[in-house]
Amino acid sequence: MASGVDALRLLGITGLAGRWLPGIRYRDAINPSLVADGDFHDAPAFGVRRPILHEALALRASELGVTIRRERVASLANETDGVSVNDVKARWLVGADGLHSFVRRSLELERAPRRRARLGLRRHVRIAPWCERVEVHFAEDVEAYVTPVADDLVGIAFLFEKERIAASWDVLLARFPLLARRIANAMPASALRGAGPFERRVRRPIAKSTLLVGDAAGYLDPLTGEGVAIGIESALLAVECIARGKTESYARRHAALVRRANLMTSLLLRAASHETSKRALLLAARKLPALFDAALSSLARGSVMIEGCAHP
Repeated sequence: MASGVDALRLLGITGLAGRWLPGIRYRDAINPSLVADGDFHDAPAFGVRRPILHEALALRASELGVTIRRERVASLANETDGVSVNDVKARWLVGADGLHSFVRRSLELERAPRRRARLGLRRHVRIAPWCERVEVHFAEDVEAYVTPVADDLVGIAFLFEKERIAASWDVLLARFPLLARRIANAMPASALRGAGPFERRVRRPIAKSTLLVGDAAGYLDPLTGEGVAIGIESALLAVECIARGKTESYARRHAALVRRANLMTSLLLRAASHETSKRALLLAARKLPALFDAALSSLARGSVMIEGCAHP
């Protein structure tokens, strides 16, 4: 989303290889006439391969003199006056180790999920994008997300509930006959990868000398595409709280940071959980394009806190 592009720009990361995305297209998996287009009015989103993004982040960290040690965490001691990870001692630890955070689990900050487990399966195929937007295809029990990331490459991701459907690329693709025909002759361009379960609840995002950021600090679902922005924004917030000596405010401010995104994601998850509500959502987006555009623009804008985090 545009808020993620802005967050990367604050870190000095621009000029990534990818594709600008002016909006989203919702469509039915079977009926080719049931389509709704929505635009990001304020600024476009951006499609980029994850390895390209990671390389840019690592290069920028190196330019800024960050020391990187590539090793697995073997020990973690978290006290009120400091933290020790393996043989490294510091006043503060920022746990940014993702969805399956070892830091979060070690500090017993994880809570039980409230929703049925959602999983994701994705790969890229070598084909010129046929739509400049992100396409969201709705089928029974599963959605397909098609994202252009280069002039000859699209990423395809399926999101689904673990209990309702088997996790097989061919089985999932068969639910989307229009999409299956479109990519029938396209060659795979990346390995098949899976992720999930997605929902991660935390008791709090701070414990003694450790602050959790990004997916490690809690996660709901990737369907709104705000993970990159929230990850960077929460890191900026953590650094600000540490630098100002106000870490006691981090939990409250982090909750405010993710509140809007979690609300939007919860509403869309509810709509996507039943076939009738999916169809109703698609029809509403088609009949009320101005409302659809407004909702998309709200998603694209992301958190209003990022400027405050970057410029305390």
